[in-house]
Amino acid sequence: MLRSLFLVVWFAPALLFSQQKISWDDLKAVKYDKVERVGPMWWYGQASFASQIQQLNGKEVIIQGYILPLDETGGYYVLSRNPYSTCFFCGAAGQESVMELKLEKPQRYSMDQVVTFRGILTLDNRAMSLNYHLSNARQVK
Repeated sequence: MLRSLFLVVWFAPALLFSQQKISWDDLKAVKYDKVERVGPMWWYGQASFASQIQQLNGKEVIIQGYILPLDETGGYYVLSRNPYSTCFFCGAAGQESVMELKLEKPQRYSMDQVVTFRGILTLDNRAMSLNYHLSNARQVK
C-alpha cells in the first residue's frame, strides 16, 4: 500500500504535465454540418469534434506529419497526414488531415519533409478555417 502511494506521488507530476503523443487517426472523429465548393476547393462547414478530440484542446501534444509550405518566406506551414501529392489541398484527403503550424521560432522546412512537432493543440470549428492549430510548435528531434 505504501509503495503504491509512493508511486502515485512520485509519477503524478510527470503524468499531469506531460505531452501526449497523438496520431492522425486520433483526429479523424469530426463531423461537419455541410460541405460546399468554394472556388476550386471543397470546404467543410462548422465542425463538431468527438469528445476524445475535445479533451486534447489546449493540451500539449506531439504529432508527426509532412510539411506543406504555404509561404516559406513568412514561415507559414501546414503539417499534413499525407504528402503533397495526396494532401487535403489537392482534394485527396479531408480537412481533418491538416494542421496549421504556429512555430515557436522561425525555421525553414522543405516540401514533404517528415517532421515531428510538439506544441499546444487548439480546435477551430469555423467554416473556411483549418480545424487544427498547433501553437508554440517546436521540432522534436
